[in-house]
Amino acid sequence: MTISHPTVGRDDAPENAPEPAIPHAALTWSPREADRPMRDALARAAAPGAVAGDGCRVLARARALRAHVEARRAGILRLHARPRVLAAPVPLAPGRALADATAEGAAPLLDLAAAAGPGRALWDQPCTDWVALPPGVPRGRYVALSIHGDSMTPLLASGDTVLVRLDPEPRRGAVIVARHPEDGYLCKRVGALTARRVVLESLAPDHPPRTIPRDPALVLGPVVCAWGRDAG
Repeated sequence: MTISHPTVGRDDAPENAPEPAIPHAALTWSPREADRPMRDALARAAAPGAVAGDGCRVLARARALRAHVEARRAGILRLHARPRVLAAPVPLAPGRALADATAEGAAPLLDLAAAAGPGRALWDQPCTDWVALPPGVPRGRYVALSIHGDSMTPLLASGDTVLVRLDPEPRRGAVIVARHPEDGYLCKRVGALTARRVVLESLAPDHPPRTIPRDPALVLGPVVCAWGRDAG
């Protein structure tokens, strides 16, 4: 899953809203355990006498449940809304805008599509917008990015916006944004982690893992929040 510039609302966007409630028992499920009730529900929807349209509704609910479980596993807050985007007071490179945005409880909104090629400097790209931090997220040094691709479904979908806490130290199981020397910026889950390399895994089974050197300069940080209007 690659990163691109998001298309999001400005400060008149809907309020951040958590995803629909998930059964309490699901809070401790692993992704594999979450698959069982999904299969059962889909089987009931396909049974003779099922109401037309039940299958689509059950599938949407199943995807939301799996996404919820994956988000809890990775420590990600998922919001069923667009992020609130603010115009930056003065367009600056992200490195220079970061302190001002942090002081206002916001994060620079970055255009990583312009810095996708090898050797391009992310922090040199002009930043004209910020994203307001949602309630419950402590102030700190963050950047906001947009997801492009389906390799992290059902947790993240193409068009979702993610909030990344700047921290170059990867942790196993975390979903991070990192730079692959050849493929540019990627959003992946940290799999194997050694003193010399980091294996980046997709959640979708048809996407192979990628490996990068364990270099702090290649890791932007972990995803701590995700906005998606189709979530749930």
